[in-house]
Amino acid sequence: MAFLDKMTDFSRSAMKKSEEVMETAKINLKISQKKSVIKDYQVEIGKIIYTSFKNGELAMLCEKIKLEEEEMGALQESLENEA
Repeated sequence: MAFLDKMTDFSRSAMKKSEEVMETAKINLKISQKKSVIKDYQVEIGKIIYTSFKNGELAMLCEKIKLEEEEMGALQESLENEA
């Protein structure tokens, strides 16, 4: 009888472990799918940025930022000169 009890315990343990492994595999699959979706979004972002660059929009915006930064620097310098 002890042998049957041990076999039953072993079977339950093995079944529980296989359920845990299956659940882990399902979660890992979902994580991989999410990573794939994120990668697709990143490719789309890259296409948008490239198109903006190709059309000159990106360079124009960068130039506007540069001008604002220069003006901001001049304003900060004038504050420092007052002090």
